[in-house]
This record gives sequence, C-alpha cells and structure tokens, in this order.
Amino acid sequence: MNEGHGYVFEVDPNDPENKLSKTPIRDMGAFSHEATAIDPVTGYVYLTEDASKSFLYRFIPNDTSKKPGALQKGGKLQAAAIEEVGNTNASSFNQGQKFGIVWKDVDPEKPTLEAEQKGCIIFSRLEGAYFAGGVFWFDDTSAGDARKGRVYRYIPATNTLELFYESSDANDLESPDNICITPWGDLWIAEDGADSDRMIGLTPEGEV
Repeated sequence: MNEGHGYVFEVDPNDPENKLSKTPIRDMGAFSHEATAIDPVTGYVYLTEDASKSFLYRFIPNDTSKKPGALQKGGKLQAAAIEEVGNTNASSFNQGQKFGIVWKDVDPEKPTLEAEQKGCIIFSRLEGAYFAGGVFWFDDTSAGDARKGRVYRYIPATNTLELFYESSDANDLESPDNICITPWGDLWIAEDGADSDRMIGLTPEGEV
C-alpha cells in the first residue's frame, strides 16, 4: 500500500481516467486497504486492513442504490468488536468458535487508531474478502498458533463471526491471500507466502 494515501476508489472500467475513477472515497477510511466485498442485498461494503495490526471494517453508504457514484455520497465507517468484550485479540480464538459482533463507529480519517481505542477485534494481517450466499468470507494471512493463516466467515443475518479454518501445516495452507467461492460451494484461496504458492480448495466441511 502506498503510504501516500490509503483510500478506496471506484473505477469506471469504460472510462478509467474520468473524475469518478480518480476520486478517493474518503468516508471509507484512510488506512492500508487490502480488499473489499459488497453485500448485494444491503449494499454494505466490507473492508479488510493489511497491516501489522489489522481491523475488520464495514461501510454503510448513505446511498445504497449500488449505482455508479453512489459510494461517493458518503456514509458511516464501522469496525467489528465482540459483544460486551473490549480489547480483543483474535489470536485467542479457536477453530469453530463463534462470536456475536457489534459494529462501532470510527472516524474515517483515523480508523485504525479509533478501532483500537474502542476495543475492536485485532487481527494479525487481513487479506482477501468475498461475499456470497449471505456470507462474508475473509482471511488472515499470518494468524494462528503456527502462523500459517486462518479463514473467517461473518454472517450478517445473525451478526455472527466464526473462525472457520486454521492451518497448522504449511502443506495444507500457508499465507492465504485472495479468496473466492466456486459455483459448487468450495472456497478457492490463493497463497502468498515466502516459498512457492498454490491455489488451495477448502470444502464447506473445512477439508483442504
């Protein structure tokens, strides 16, 4: 991430040099953005932070029409926290654990600072993001006891966060990055580690 800014842009693929494409969406926060994913039902945008101390954010647009330029109309930026728990570090989570989530408003000009001050969940280094079937999937590339990576899922309908999978063996998964859902329901994960990288499949049952 270029430390000169740290914003989200909406780029028009038909006119990538127009004013819209070049205008940062400041209400979506100034931080080391990695990925975004949009809930097609609500229009809410989920954002991951790629930093040594990462937080999970969502952006609630003032205009949820999902039309080009709608995000430029501003909105509210929030960071994820666990209900009735402050200063939570995700390193203490165990595979299969589920948590009720609350979203805390943060200043888009200093979201990382405020997220920490408000006791939001601290992740190791968040990477890929994908929304499908009412579930938001994201991964943490250096998390877990073995530091090989984790995959999380958040379900907006129940406001529940689950540590879906944690790798303990580099042969299974190491340094997960980009992530998506296949038409048949498996996760596909691109690795981005120090050694050779692979495309890894992860079934709905959590099998590599």
